[in-house]
Amino acid sequence: MTALEEGSESCRPLHTTGGGFLYYKLSKKNIHITGAGKGIGHYAVVINARSLLALEEVTGEIYAINPNVEVLLLHIDFPDEFTIAASWAEIKEKYGHADVLETNIKGAFLMTHAFQQILPQDHPATIIAVFSTLAIATVPSLSSLSLSKFSILQLGAFITAECSNVTAVGIYPRIVHTNTVTKELKPFAHITFELAGVVEVRLATEKARFLSRRYVSSNWSVDEHTKEEIMSEGKLLVGIKGKFRVG
Repeated sequence: MTALEEGSESCRPLHTTGGGFLYYKLSKKNIHITGAGKGIGHYAVVINARSLLALEEVTGEIYAINPNVEVLLLHIDFPDEFTIAASWAEIKEKYGHADVLETNIKGAFLMTHAFQQILPQDHPATIIAVFSTLAIATVPSLSSLSLSKFSILQLGAFITAECSNVTAVGIYPRIVHTNTVTKELKPFAHITFELAGVVEVRLATEKARFLSRRYVSSNWSVDEHTKEEIMSEGKLLVGIKGKFRVG
């Protein structure tokens, strides 16, 4: 939550899915966060909620951290296209555009489309896609979930290919001890909300632009040496790897 402290110039706009979303204006940046009642979004300020009451509670928590943060609370009958369009129209009228969009599986296309519709041409922006290792794993009986998560990574790749001003990164927050973690997974929930949140804030900065089209985990450490290795060896990209011959 320290990422929301006053004066944090790194913070920009975000978005996920759920029954509603919050919209933040912080340090001259507009932060679009969808959903706010449960799971990792609630504590990392990458919020995921399905009830207006939950959004109101989180709004109170945000003001407790920084009373100068401007919060616009909008409730969506997700994934109703008309409600989403109306909400983004209100955002455009009030703020002009968003700088960062965070999204996960449900409604990723609709929210990404709306985000881009009001984004000025050539204005730098970031899309952060929350996913899990299921996106690149083959697990029996979980095909629909796996494929949907994988599609988010590829959606980001296409966006960056078509829009040079947009950075799109996939992040796996790992197992965070939230109110949605199952009993079987609780012993493995060692990642804090603060860590996942700070990593996402970092991804919204210019210094993380080299990770565009790639995916990262919230517990990885990336320095300048690692950056060079990632770029030169084409790591953290989705694709087919191998040694090929011409002819």
